[in-house]
Amino acid sequence: MLKRLNRFFQVDLWRLQPDQLRRSQAFFIALPRLASRTLDSVRRCAIGQRASGLAFYSLLAVVPVLALVFGLSKGFDLDQTLERQLLARVEGQEQAVQWIIEFAHSLLQETRGGLIAGVGVVVLFWTMIQVLSNVEWAFNEIWGVEQGRAWARKITDYLALVLLCPFLVAASSAVTVLITTQVTLVVNQLDLLKVVSPAISFALKLLPYGFIWILLTGLYLFMPNTRVRFGSALVAGLVAGTGYQLVQKMHIFFQIGVAKYNAIYGSFAALPLFLIWLQLSWLIVLIGAAIAHAHQYRDSLGPAPSDTWSSAAAHRLISLGAARVLVKRFSTGAGPTTAAEVAAAMSIPHPLAARTLEDLSRAGIAAKLERQADAGAEQGFQPARDPACLTISLVLDALEGGDPRHALSALNGDFDQLADALATFSKLREVSAANHLLKDL
Repeated sequence: MLKRLNRFFQVDLWRLQPDQLRRSQAFFIALPRLASRTLDSVRRCAIGQRASGLAFYSLLAVVPVLALVFGLSKGFDLDQTLERQLLARVEGQEQAVQWIIEFAHSLLQETRGGLIAGVGVVVLFWTMIQVLSNVEWAFNEIWGVEQGRAWARKITDYLALVLLCPFLVAASSAVTVLITTQVTLVVNQLDLLKVVSPAISFALKLLPYGFIWILLTGLYLFMPNTRVRFGSALVAGLVAGTGYQLVQKMHIFFQIGVAKYNAIYGSFAALPLFLIWLQLSWLIVLIGAAIAHAHQYRDSLGPAPSDTWSSAAAHRLISLGAARVLVKRFSTGAGPTTAAEVAAAMSIPHPLAARTLEDLSRAGIAAKLERQADAGAEQGFQPARDPACLTISLVLDALEGGDPRHALSALNGDFDQLADALATFSKLREVSAANHLLKDL
């Protein structure tokens, strides 16, 4: 039974063509495919381990980062509002968060005055950048982005994020109170609305869900160093936000059942429970990022790469195929080609296409360019050399690093004869009748 299920998700599911099915059937095919690719990203990127790492790093940095946020928000008289909202948003973790808030205020007091203040502010900013850099790195790994933001962009983007957070939290609090107060007032005054008051009450209870949905959608749009479509970020934000709220409820229920644990460890019981909550939160956030990636590239999703895909022969073949796609599109006057377009043209998974294009870029065969799209700039590739010179042999030599004799200086063993033999093979490949131009294939 398990073998049949595994074969269905790995092979049979991908043989079905959605454009040949009815809309309802295509929908039920798309969902398992999306789930399959999300789980593949979870395994491929070791999301569980990354969540543990982010939880540990967050625990070390939460006090300095929160101190920085409180210091900035205090200038706008929003620190008390931010503190109340933090305690309201972490239901079940009030004791641990109260400790963190007290430590953050103490740290702010210590960093005031003279040279110590200047050094303290620099340390706080550096800690904030390091934390968000680790989050970005995890997101980029899921999205197959090998290059993160430059330091200049990190400073500007992350600082803008930290400056906006207090205003967004205060605004969400004010809007929530306003909506709740006004709706309750209208319902009490109009007898007609009392009939639907249970439905209105249920809708008001969804307001906390709305806050986390908006927060995670913005995170999935902003954090990866690549263009993310709003629809994909929204789908991931809805799923991950709902999952977060459900886990929050389960965590509170679990805390009620560990009264004996609290009796033994006293106030220290809040720390391990907070760590569990922190890791689960990061796990949900990263799974949401995998959902956003799978949803955005759902049209170019393929079966999970097997061992055959990672062989040297497969790598050469796929690299040549990707280079051919770039040459063909460039010859027709098309703009820079994205990884999604290469994946669709070659019927390979998007992460594999992205890695292959990065390899071609490092080898000097492809050049990275920014391409303007409806949703903003996105990264594209085009040939870095004249298509009239791009042959099979030239691409393979570039991927292999050129003449093997150039590597002899870094080796201490006797490799001279092997290097000469490989160089001869390369020359024979170059003059072979099968060494076609990619544009002619």
